[in-house]
Amino acid sequence: IIVLAKAHYSLGNTYGALGKHLDKIREYRETIRIQPSLAGAHFKLGVAHAALERHQEAGEHYKQALKVDPGYPLTH
Repeated sequence: IIVLAKAHYSLGNTYGALGKHLDKIREYRETIRIQPSLAGAHFKLGVAHAALERHQEAGEHYKQALKVDPGYPLTH
C-alpha cells in the first residue's frame, strides 16, 4: 500500500512540474486516500488548489497537513 501511495505522490509531483494542476490534485487525493497520514500530500494538494485560486480548499489542506504532522516544515 505504501508503495502505491508513493507512486501516486510521485505522479502528482510530475503533473505539478508540467503545470497540470487538475491531474496533480487527482493524484494527491489518491495518495491521501491510500495513506492519509502523509503530510506532504496534504500540503501539495493545498499548493495545487492555491494555483487554481481555490484558496479556501488550499487552507483546509494546509491545516490537515499540520494536523497530520504538526512539525511538517513547509506549512510554517
